Amino acid sequence: MTRRGGTNAASRLAVTSASHVLRAKFSIQRLTSHRMSRVRCLMDRQDKVESGAYVFAQPIPFTKAFPTIKDLTIKVEIRKDGPMDGRPQTRIFSFQNPPGEYVRCSNSNCTDGGWCIGDILRDMVAKGELSRRTGGICSGQERMSRSTFRKCLTHFAAEITISYV
Repeated sequence: MTRRGGTNAASRLAVTSASHVLRAKFSIQRLTSHRMSRVRCLMDRQDKVESGAYVFAQPIPFTKAFPTIKDLTIKVEIRKDGPMDGRPQTRIFSFQNPPGEYVRCSNSNCTDGGWCIGDILRDMVAKGELSRRTGGICSGQERMSRSTFRKCLTHFAAEITISYV
């Protein structure tokens, strides 16, 4: 990789091969996300998927990703204060209103959060499962002070029912 004149790091990168293109994209994305976090414009994982920030996983419509699914019902309970939270927020997804790759975290202090429901759906379709109860925790981090983070405590519990073509 060679350097060219310029004022910012993104303009100094001169890409000489395909592998350097990927490294340059990730460097630019890191610089961009760092600047964005400074101005409190936080993206969660679903925002990144929808914006095409991931190189190998470009967003496609639900019907193309899962052509064998005829009908779908998903009830997700989101417990912001952990699995024992008595006041869960409920989100309902269906074939007409499908989930994204991630269910968004409801914690406003969480950065880069969400729960990957796409992997669960792909696993169910591969195994031909009709229903499943599952759960997980948020993959994000919660800012405690200016430089201190902790894992987000948000817990997700889902009941998924699928019917196939």
